[in-house]
Amino acid sequence: MKIELYLNSEKGHLKAGYPYYETLSSKSIGTWHGPSSGYYIPKDVFVGYSEEEKEMRDQITRMADKYNFELKVYDVSKTRYRFRAFFKGVRETPTAVIGRKKFIGTISEDEILAAIKK
Repeated sequence: MKIELYLNSEKGHLKAGYPYYETLSSKSIGTWHGPSSGYYIPKDVFVGYSEEEKEMRDQITRMADKYNFELKVYDVSKTRYRFRAFFKGVRETPTAVIGRKKFIGTISEDEILAAIKK
């Protein structure tokens, strides 16, 4: 049996305060930005999942190992997985999809086993 888990990672901005060359396809295009006060290069970095999503992921991972289920985890912050979630009818995270049943939020082991037996 396959279980699909949809999560939404949080992203943050990291400020890097060093000079850089503007690049295009890894080739310098000649503009040097020297150090200046208040000049930062914003970068998106992975921050993590919410506590509820971490708990659900850990719980379902333990169950998948225990009962030998196939587990697929999708991060809907990525566009391709956001479309997959949309077409599966997933509108909130965390959501577990077992067969045609959706479970939003926390889920008990009994509910998972009952959904699998159907």
